[in-house]
Amino acid sequence: MTANATHRPTSAALGGPAASSAGLALRSATKRYGAETVFTDLDLTVDNGSFTVLVGPSGCGKSTCLRALAGLEALDAGQVLIDGVDVTRLPARARGLSMVFQDFALYPHMTVEQNVTFALRLQARHSRRGAGPDRAEIRRRCAEALTLLELDGLEQRRPAELSGGQRQRTALARAIVRRPRAFLMDEPLSNLDAQLRGQTRTQLARLHRRLGTTFLYVTHDQVEAMSMATRLVVLNRGEIVQAGAPEDVYERPVDTFVARFIGSPPMNLATASVTGRGDVSGDGLSGRIEAAGAAGQVTIGWRPAVATSDSTPGVDVTGRVDVVENVGEDRLVTALTPGGTAFAALLKPGTHPGVGAEITVRVPASGLHVFDHRTGRRLPAPG
Repeated sequence: MTANATHRPTSAALGGPAASSAGLALRSATKRYGAETVFTDLDLTVDNGSFTVLVGPSGCGKSTCLRALAGLEALDAGQVLIDGVDVTRLPARARGLSMVFQDFALYPHMTVEQNVTFALRLQARHSRRGAGPDRAEIRRRCAEALTLLELDGLEQRRPAELSGGQRQRTALARAIVRRPRAFLMDEPLSNLDAQLRGQTRTQLARLHRRLGTTFLYVTHDQVEAMSMATRLVVLNRGEIVQAGAPEDVYERPVDTFVARFIGSPPMNLATASVTGRGDVSGDGLSGRIEAAGAAGQVTIGWRPAVATSDSTPGVDVTGRVDVVENVGEDRLVTALTPGGTAFAALLKPGTHPGVGAEITVRVPASGLHVFDHRTGRRLPAPG
């Protein structure tokens, strides 16, 4: 899909977000599978019109949240709300939501056009006279969706004749023509190669902007999450650990789990001892920090990209180079402290340490994160 939106259908042409988009919520939700509890007393809010991404490791409950909202899984306790209305007992077909699955779920014997219009044709067939869309309306919606997703001319192809990206866009078109109140997407890009995933992330963000409809997206890939979300929800072991704008979650992780999970490469973490004055000592560490309640043993964190070699006040980290990776103009260096703890530093052009060389990088005070060593929770800045 190109960046040029000229002559593409707008959200108004496709039904308009104002009349259809909806906010979603789980309230005091509990879900169990036999003896296994996925989540207990969970509260999740998806704002109307947002692109909310649920991200977390496998088994954290993110897909179960999605399926519970869609009506594909029944809660053991709690409520499902759409625009504040309790729909917990409504079947999936009555909730006005569209799902896009990981495997796209296309019928192999049907053409693109037939796949895209399948749900509408069923609706027209089983609705009372005049209640469902007529043939002309179905054709119009299909044409608009295919044009929006640049599938023009592929109407008569079957899934086997499409690329992975075209199959993914066909699944999206099928969701769009239904004019849902929200789109629910369960890892729809995981079957695509790296280059196509990058292209499709851009397409999805653009699609959300054009339609203005609520998107709820599930992924374990934090790069996908950071690049598309207007709101990020990080889950772990059935609990919401942190929720907010992607840049806030990245810049101020609430604990060491979020610090390591969000960001690529992940944040470095190291154990250090801190005096009341803020002097830092540890395995390969020396310098000063400022954080309320930081005296004693703490965990300090820093992003690989913030490491520098200048005299900015902060903490020095020393180690021997173990691996050097070329990442464009920069070098991603993994080094080992004297005690064997690995840390990563993204070094700028012109810095080329060899394997085995000793390096010392300075982490500026502005790039330091300090966490309670026992709980892993972020410690506040002084004052």
